[in-house]
Amino acid sequence: MKVDYNLFINSNKETYLKYVNFYNSFGYLHLTNALNNKLVKKCRQEYKKLYEEKNKKSWDKIMKSGVQFFIPNFYEESKFFLDEILIGKILPVAKLMSKDKPIYLGSDGSCFNGQSFQWHRDWFAKSRMLKFNIYMNSGFHFGGRHILIPGTQFTNDEFSQSVGRGGAWPFLPQKFGWLNENNFFPETPAPRDHFLKRIFRKIKGQNFLPYVAIKPKPNDIILFDQRTWHMVEKPFPAIPQMLATGLFAVHPESNVPQNIPNKDQDKSRIDDELRELAALYVGERKMIGCDNYGKFLESSSKENLLCFQANKKICDLENYKDLNIKLSDNSYSINIENTMKNYSAEAQKARALNSYLNDGYTDEMLGINYSNIVKYHKSYDKPGKNKERENII
Repeated sequence: MKVDYNLFINSNKETYLKYVNFYNSFGYLHLTNALNNKLVKKCRQEYKKLYEEKNKKSWDKIMKSGVQFFIPNFYEESKFFLDEILIGKILPVAKLMSKDKPIYLGSDGSCFNGQSFQWHRDWFAKSRMLKFNIYMNSGFHFGGRHILIPGTQFTNDEFSQSVGRGGAWPFLPQKFGWLNENNFFPETPAPRDHFLKRIFRKIKGQNFLPYVAIKPKPNDIILFDQRTWHMVEKPFPAIPQMLATGLFAVHPESNVPQNIPNKDQDKSRIDDELRELAALYVGERKMIGCDNYGKFLESSSKENLLCFQANKKICDLENYKDLNIKLSDNSYSINIENTMKNYSAEAQKARALNSYLNDGYTDEMLGINYSNIVKYHKSYDKPGKNKERENII
């Protein structure tokens, strides 16, 4: 669903809540005309400048390599991006989507230069997620759309978990497309296939999975819950797709389920979700090997950003002993060591019972992502594989 950016952030509560409700149900929102043309031009210049500084190469040489590039803490590594885009443009939307209490989890810059992921989830956490994508390249190409399967963002939901039965994630795929696993669904073409091949297959009447496809413009912001099954379609011609993202979680206090009978149970839920978010904050920085945040966060308007803070530089740690994580408003604090050990143990059990599958995660990150699958299916076996039929054969 599309909505003009200024209409959304300047509308009355009755109006903007309709779009919030749509997002909470389907997991995406297309905010148009968020950046004017002058700001778009400045964004492209700053984007290329950051890539040149990080890679110590010219933009042309970076593009000739034909690989996917990734820069963590992207917005915080630029005073311009931090103040003008993250705080100036993204944060106002994040506040409306979270009853004024979004938790900032970080940012990154990804340049899909011929390569990208097939169908996947980024994380599969309990809390609602707000991922803001801005594609800074021009829109003069075919394909290249941001596609997702609406409603697949919920961890405790049969539809969402059922789609996961047909997918490889959080393990690596054995078949092209990443939602063609386990003989669970009829095999479908992968949207990362060549654009002309996809057109030919549609003319032939081949089935595709039901998804929403959003063609981004550099003036727009695509907001989606990155727990959904999603991917970026391959463009034609094969231009580099210049993506920058900012990630927030909705504070668990702002996301009260209807079926919580008393305050004690709700407090337990909030603590559980905050613990999971703190572990995600730690686990991702450890896996990527990046600083806790970019260099400009401390000196900028960080009082505007509620975020997790650590008493140590996470990527340098050999273990999590005495690692304390807190929210910047001092409303929550946890010694994370035992939590990370528990998630690591979850991953080891999952790998042991799915030894035919590989994954690209650290123990802690696999454990965090897989724990909500395990909790729902009551089994560490990857759901979707039809064991009864195998036994008959």
